[in-house]
Amino acid sequence: MTISTFDPMVAITDAFAILKSHFMRVAVWGLLLYLPFVVVMLAMLPILIAAAASGGTSFDPEALGFGSSLAINAANGLSQFLTVGVMVLIYAALGFMMWGRSRPKTWLGLRFGMDEGRILLVLLAIMAAAFFGAMVVAIVIAMIAFPVGLASEGAAVAISVPLVLVALAGFVWVGIRASLIIPATLDRGKLAFVEGWKATKGHFWRLLGTALLALLCTILIALIFVASLMAAALVFVLIAGVATGWNFDTPATGTMIALIVPGLILYFAAVAVLGGIQVVMMQGPWYSVWKQLNHSTVEPEVIRAEPAAQI
Repeated sequence: MTISTFDPMVAITDAFAILKSHFMRVAVWGLLLYLPFVVVMLAMLPILIAAAASGGTSFDPEALGFGSSLAINAANGLSQFLTVGVMVLIYAALGFMMWGRSRPKTWLGLRFGMDEGRILLVLLAIMAAAFFGAMVVAIVIAMIAFPVGLASEGAAVAISVPLVLVALAGFVWVGIRASLIIPATLDRGKLAFVEGWKATKGHFWRLLGTALLALLCTILIALIFVASLMAAALVFVLIAGVATGWNFDTPATGTMIALIVPGLILYFAAVAVLGGIQVVMMQGPWYSVWKQLNHSTVEPEVIRAEPAAQI
């Protein structure tokens, strides 16, 4: 049953509730998000080490030679593609958790089936639309501002700035109108571009407020997280320095390095966990909004049937 409105604070609260009740799961999700990058970087280490051994003075791909540069760029692209794949798995799991549904044969709520395949298609379509839309807008602004710039550079700037602001406002509007397409697709079990778009009609300002609240909460969490990590790292370095007699004016000893390496691993693991938290805080509220608009009552825990075919 569809209702006419929703509460942005409820959407944010629902996201925090997921963090509170499933924090360990979210932490593992964050680690999985960073796993493709770590694996690819480890795979690229031999290339970087070989380049350094041959007298290379920079790790810039352009300075490594054509073959190495090509390999690193390809590996970076693969890493980004795999990260998007993990993101899709998390999006689906998060939606089902938000709606109180469960599915069989999952690991920490993650699996790859028809639902994830549809979300991937939607996500790729949105990314492609944003990319080509930005290109078209940039070309149009350049075509308007360039002839003016030939006569007066100041006039070109005066024209370009308002046009850029209008373009940014347009992208925000389109982004808000598209914010419920993924929840609609997951809930309806089909590509729901039109249905998700229509669901946002008449709710722009409330949805914009939800997005700003989610962004603010995400930034505050990140600031607290990073400040805590920096304080812990400082205390660790001070304790290790006292224990080993090391200070910042002397080269690090083997013992000090042996102490620092585990600390760095823990630091990057903590940053990865923060990534999982950010995904929940930025995507979770949209599932809650969809639930408030389309599910008049809390649905019981059910196992959703899915077509046998997997993609």
